[in-house]
Amino acid sequence: MKDPVMILRSSRIATSLNVFALATMTVILFAGAQNDAEKRFSDATMDLGIVVSDLGASVRFYTEVVGLEKTGGFSVGQAFCRDTRLTDGHALDIQVLSPNGDTDGTSVKLMALPGVDSKKGDHRFIHSQLGYSYLTFYVADIEAASARMKAAGIKAAGREQVRVPLETPVPMFLTLIADPDGNLIELIGPKAKQ
Repeated sequence: MKDPVMILRSSRIATSLNVFALATMTVILFAGAQNDAEKRFSDATMDLGIVVSDLGASVRFYTEVVGLEKTGGFSVGQAFCRDTRLTDGHALDIQVLSPNGDTDGTSVKLMALPGVDSKKGDHRFIHSQLGYSYLTFYVADIEAASARMKAAGIKAAGREQVRVPLETPVPMFLTLIADPDGNLIELIGPKAKQ
């Protein structure tokens, strides 16, 4: 037969440990809830929507030249677009592209509105107009990116593969190009054969 005093002590220790564990879990959950309440965003990624004049040409540019992968697409109806003021009542067909085909990361959403006379921006330089000026894509190999550009007949806006003037463990290079509508794209990355 077990000693009743030992059973009582074990029971008290177990109860104390359970109370401590419950209190600790409550503090952790409360702290977690507080941290969640302080977060302003539910996701650290962003999507960028780009209205283009020719959807096919832009999809080819962003996949074949920049190197994004098509990861999906969707349509948005006229009523929703009008009610939210996305458009003045035009429906949207959107193609989604992402770096490395990552559906959980940042995406570029391309859309064209045939028959709508959309204004082009002034993209001579990043400071030519107010607003969103350029996209930056971090590539694994700037030389491979340049080869894709040349294969597609795309010329750099300035010099190609200019060394970025920042101290980094591996030297980084930048090439600025324009998409079919003139939007500026920075390609930044190392030379794989350094």
